[in-house]
Amino acid sequence: IGGAHNAGRFKLDTEWQRYTLTVFEKPGPQRYFRWDLVLKQQATVWVDAVQFEEGEEATSYVPGR
Repeated sequence: IGGAHNAGRFKLDTEWQRYTLTVFEKPGPQRYFRWDLVLKQQATVWVDAVQFEEGEEATSYVPGR
């Protein structure tokens, strides 16, 4: 997950888990984030409650944010 400069690798299994990735944005007028999910084999992956926030590290999950 991540761009050329901010990549994260995660081993997925059948249990719900929280994954975090810290991304440092480049200065400039355009601000965007794109993530790609690349699988080594065919699978079904569920992604829920993605949370973006500013800061150096992830805070606790907050539902309904």
